[in-house]
Amino acid sequence: MELKRKRLNRDEPYPVGTRVKIGYSGFENAEVVEDRGFLGPGGARVYRVMVVRKPRLYIEVLEEQLEAIEDTSGLPPAGM
Repeated sequence: MELKRKRLNRDEPYPVGTRVKIGYSGFENAEVVEDRGFLGPGGARVYRVMVVRKPRLYIEVLEEQLEAIEDTSGLPPAGM
């Protein structure tokens, strides 16, 4: 039996400043701060994200773990 994986479009990465939630982590509000490139297992895209809480937490996650959310905070992106 062959397993099929959902392929993500590698041509369209999340831009810096995109609000995301990290699946299966409990972090519902995070922000992409850096696209690290195809450094993950099997060439998966890796992002550095900042979890929006105090103290700030920066972690690196695979693209397949992220889901874009609507920005309702009204705050500027972290890089601004």
